[in-house]
Amino acid sequence: MARLEAALLKVAMLMEHQPKFTPIFVRLEAELAAAQGAEANGPLARAKALREQQRRKAEPQARPANVVALTHVRP
Repeated sequence: MARLEAALLKVAMLMEHQPKFTPIFVRLEAELAAAQGAEANGPLARAKALREQQRRKAEPQARPANVVALTHVRP
């Protein structure tokens, strides 16, 4: 992804003087967006989300402090 970002920046600089690089810029933008999407929704991201979900299920549910205080009040 770093290579795509670097290429996009170089083409952006070239476009300032020669607009004929616009199609290349547009294609690099699309490829970068696709790579970012694949990273965000890829197997590693899904595995991390699954582990986080399991961790949250395993944690004991904390009761709010005010509920704990009310359970100790005697009438």
